Amino acid sequence: MDSPDKQEGIFDENTRIVALQHFFSESEARLCAARLKEADIPSFISNANIMTALPLGGGGGISLHIRASDLEKAQGVMSLWQESQANIPEEDYREIDEEEIAYLKALKEQEIGGNQWNALLWIAIVFAILLIIRAFARAAGLMESWRDFF
Repeated sequence: MDSPDKQEGIFDENTRIVALQHFFSESEARLCAARLKEADIPSFISNANIMTALPLGGGGGISLHIRASDLEKAQGVMSLWQESQANIPEEDYREIDEEEIAYLKALKEQEIGGNQWNALLWIAIVFAILLIIRAFARAAGLMESWRDFF
Protein backbone atom coordinates (compact mmCIF):
# COMPACT_ATOMS: atom_id res chain seq x y z
CA MET A 1 0.00 0.00 0.00
CA ASP A 2 0.98 3.60 -0.19
CA SER A 3 2.89 5.31 2.55
CA PRO A 4 0.80 7.01 5.25
CA ASP A 5 1.51 10.53 3.96
CA LYS A 6 -0.06 9.65 0.58
CA GLN A 7 -3.26 8.39 2.18
CA GLU A 8 -4.86 11.69 3.05
CA GLY A 9 -7.39 11.55 5.86
CA ILE A 10 -6.77 7.89 6.67
CA PHE A 11 -3.69 8.29 8.89
CA ASP A 12 -3.61 11.81 10.32
CA GLU A 13 -1.75 13.18 13.32
CA ASN A 14 -4.42 12.18 15.83
CA THR A 15 -4.77 8.60 14.59
CA ARG A 16 -3.24 5.98 16.87
CA ILE A 17 -1.26 3.51 14.75
CA VAL A 18 -0.36 0.00 15.92
CA ALA A 19 1.77 -2.75 14.42
CA LEU A 20 -0.48 -5.64 13.49
CA GLN A 21 2.21 -8.15 12.62
CA HIS A 22 5.93 -8.46 11.91
CA PHE A 23 7.35 -10.33 8.90
CA PHE A 24 10.68 -11.61 7.63
CA SER A 25 9.78 -11.22 3.94
CA GLU A 26 8.33 -8.22 2.18
CA SER A 27 6.21 -10.36 -0.13
CA GLU A 28 4.35 -11.93 2.77
CA ALA A 29 3.79 -8.50 4.31
CA ARG A 30 2.41 -7.17 1.02
CA LEU A 31 0.13 -10.18 0.70
CA CYS A 32 -1.30 -9.53 4.16
CA ALA A 33 -1.70 -5.84 3.33
CA ALA A 34 -3.69 -6.83 0.25
CA ARG A 35 -5.97 -8.99 2.41
CA LEU A 36 -6.55 -6.02 4.69
CA LYS A 37 -7.27 -3.78 1.70
CA GLU A 38 -9.93 -6.27 0.53
CA ALA A 39 -11.56 -5.86 3.95
CA ASP A 40 -11.41 -2.03 3.62
CA ILE A 41 -8.82 -1.72 6.36
CA PRO A 42 -6.13 0.87 5.52
CA SER A 43 -2.59 -0.23 6.30
CA PHE A 44 1.02 0.47 5.51
CA ILE A 45 4.30 -1.44 5.65
CA SER A 46 7.41 -0.12 7.37
CA ASN A 47 11.08 -1.09 7.17
CA ALA A 48 10.60 -3.02 3.93
CA ASN A 49 13.45 -1.30 2.08
CA ILE A 50 16.08 -1.58 4.78
CA MET A 51 15.20 -5.16 5.72
CA THR A 52 15.30 -6.21 2.07
CA ALA A 53 18.66 -4.52 1.49
CA LEU A 54 20.24 -5.51 4.83
CA PRO A 55 18.46 -8.57 6.23
CA LEU A 56 20.45 -8.58 9.46
CA GLY A 57 19.28 -9.21 12.94
CA GLY A 58 16.37 -11.28 14.07
CA GLY A 59 12.75 -10.89 14.79
CA GLY A 60 11.17 -9.95 11.47
CA GLY A 61 11.85 -6.27 10.99
CA ILE A 62 9.17 -5.64 8.35
CA SER A 63 6.00 -4.42 10.07
CA LEU A 64 2.39 -4.10 8.93
CA HIS A 65 0.68 -1.13 10.59
CA ILE A 66 -3.01 -0.28 10.93
CA ARG A 67 -5.21 2.13 12.87
CA ALA A 68 -5.85 1.09 16.46
CA SER A 69 -9.60 1.36 15.82
CA ASP A 70 -9.32 -1.35 13.13
CA LEU A 71 -7.26 -3.75 15.27
CA GLU A 72 -10.00 -6.24 16.15
CA LYS A 73 -11.34 -6.46 12.60
CA ALA A 74 -7.81 -6.81 11.18
CA GLN A 75 -6.94 -9.58 13.64
CA GLY A 76 -10.02 -11.47 12.45
CA VAL A 77 -8.99 -11.07 8.81
CA MET A 78 -5.43 -12.19 9.58
CA SER A 79 -6.54 -15.24 11.57
CA LEU A 80 -8.79 -16.34 8.69
CA TRP A 81 -5.96 -15.87 6.23
CA GLN A 82 -3.51 -17.81 8.43
CA GLU A 83 -5.99 -20.68 8.80
CA SER A 84 -6.43 -20.85 5.04
CA GLN A 85 -2.63 -20.91 4.59
CA ALA A 86 -2.27 -23.70 7.14
CA ASN A 87 -4.71 -25.91 5.21
CA ILE A 88 -2.72 -25.78 1.96
CA PRO A 89 -0.80 -29.06 1.63
CA GLU A 90 2.86 -28.82 0.75
CA GLU A 91 3.71 -30.13 -2.68
CA ASP A 92 5.77 -33.26 -2.93
CA TYR A 93 8.51 -33.01 -5.54
CA ARG A 94 9.86 -36.52 -5.01
CA GLU A 95 7.96 -38.06 -7.90
CA ILE A 96 10.41 -38.90 -10.65
CA ASP A 97 10.17 -40.99 -13.78
CA GLU A 98 12.74 -43.27 -15.43
CA GLU A 99 13.89 -40.63 -17.90
CA GLU A 100 14.77 -38.22 -15.10
CA ILE A 101 16.57 -41.00 -13.21
CA ALA A 102 18.68 -41.74 -16.30
CA TYR A 103 19.46 -38.03 -16.64
CA LEU A 104 20.57 -37.79 -13.01
CA LYS A 105 22.75 -40.90 -13.40
CA ALA A 106 24.40 -39.34 -16.47
CA LEU A 107 25.13 -36.18 -14.49
CA LYS A 108 26.65 -38.23 -11.69
CA GLU A 109 28.88 -40.08 -14.16
CA GLN A 110 30.09 -36.77 -15.59
CA GLU A 111 30.97 -35.63 -12.07
CA ILE A 112 33.07 -38.77 -11.59
CA GLY A 113 34.95 -37.99 -14.82
CA GLY A 114 35.38 -34.42 -13.60
CA ASN A 115 37.25 -35.69 -10.54
CA GLN A 116 40.12 -36.76 -12.81
CA TRP A 117 40.43 -33.17 -13.99
CA ASN A 118 40.36 -32.03 -10.38
CA ALA A 119 43.34 -34.28 -9.61
CA LEU A 120 45.26 -32.88 -12.59
CA LEU A 121 44.42 -29.35 -11.51
CA TRP A 122 45.78 -29.98 -8.01
CA ILE A 123 48.95 -31.50 -9.41
CA ALA A 124 49.44 -28.41 -11.59
CA ILE A 125 48.86 -26.11 -8.60
CA VAL A 126 51.37 -28.00 -6.42
CA PHE A 127 53.92 -27.92 -9.27
CA ALA A 128 53.45 -24.16 -9.69
CA ILE A 129 53.89 -23.59 -5.95
CA LEU A 130 57.10 -25.65 -5.98
CA LEU A 131 58.44 -23.56 -8.88
CA ILE A 132 57.69 -20.36 -6.99
CA ILE A 133 59.43 -21.67 -3.87
CA ARG A 134 62.41 -22.67 -6.02
CA ALA A 135 62.61 -19.17 -7.49
CA PHE A 136 62.60 -17.57 -4.03
CA ALA A 137 65.20 -20.04 -2.80
CA ARG A 138 67.50 -19.20 -5.72
CA ALA A 139 67.00 -15.47 -5.17
CA ALA A 140 67.83 -15.81 -1.47
CA GLY A 141 70.95 -17.81 -2.25
CA LEU A 142 69.67 -20.92 -0.49
CA MET A 143 70.04 -23.03 -3.60
CA GLU A 144 73.21 -23.46 -5.60
CA SER A 145 72.67 -22.45 -9.17
CA TRP A 146 75.15 -24.96 -10.66
CA ARG A 147 72.87 -27.81 -9.50
CA ASP A 148 69.86 -26.23 -11.14
CA PHE A 149 69.45 -27.37 -14.74
CA PHE A 150 66.81 -24.86 -15.79
